[in-house]
Amino acid sequence: MAEVLITLGIIGIVAAMTMPALIESHKKTEYSSKLKKFNSVMQQAILMSEQDNGDCGEWGKDGGIQGDIKDEDGNNDFNANATVTEKFINTYLRPYIKIVSIKTLANNEVGSNFGESYMVFEDGSYVYIHNGNCVDFVYDVNGPKPPNVKGRDAFHYLLCPNEKCQTHTWFAGRCGKFTFNGMKSASRAQALENCKTTPSYCTELLEMDNYEFRKDYPYKL
Repeated sequence: MAEVLITLGIIGIVAAMTMPALIESHKKTEYSSKLKKFNSVMQQAILMSEQDNGDCGEWGKDGGIQGDIKDEDGNNDFNANATVTEKFINTYLRPYIKIVSIKTLANNEVGSNFGESYMVFEDGSYVYIHNGNCVDFVYDVNGPKPPNVKGRDAFHYLLCPNEKCQTHTWFAGRCGKFTFNGMKSASRAQALENCKTTPSYCTELLEMDNYEFRKDYPYKL
C-alpha cells in the first residue's frame, strides 16, 4: 500500500511539473493557427475591398480616418474616434469579411486601450480598431478574456495611408500593407530584441517566423 501511495505521489508530482508546459504548448499551437487564419482572412478582405474602393493606401480620406481626433481640451475624443472607426469598418471591411458583429467600446471598457471599435469573429476572437495616424488593428485571439496584453494574447497590425509613408519616415514601407514592420528590423535577432522591449513589435517577429511561437519567444502566452 505504501509503495502504491509513493508511486501515485510521484505521478502527481510529475503531472504537476509537466502540465504547465503542455498547456503552454497547446496555447502556442492554438494561437499560431488563429493568427495565420486572421492574417489570411484580412489580406483577402483587403484585396476584395480594393477592387471596389481602390488602393487601401488611400482609404479613409472620405471614410473618416483622420488620426486621433481631439476634444476642445486637446485630449483624445474617444466617442468621435469610435464613430470614425465604425464607419471605416462598415465602409471598407464588413462587406468582405465574415464577422458576428461590430461593436463600439465605452471609454475605460476592456479593450478600450486597443481601439474604439471592434469586430467579433465566430471563433470568439476580436480585432480592435483605432483611429490613429495609421489605422491600428489589435487582434486578440481570445476576445475579452485575460490577459489582454500585447505580445501574449493581443497582436498589433497597421494599415497606413500613402501620405503617411511620404511624410513620416517611421511609416515608410507600410503603404498598402496589413502588417507590423515595427522598427524595420534588419534581422530576426533585432526583431526579437524589439519584441522584448516593445510588445507591439512582436507581430513583426511572428511574421518573420511564419506565425510560429519559437522556443525563444519572450512572453508566456
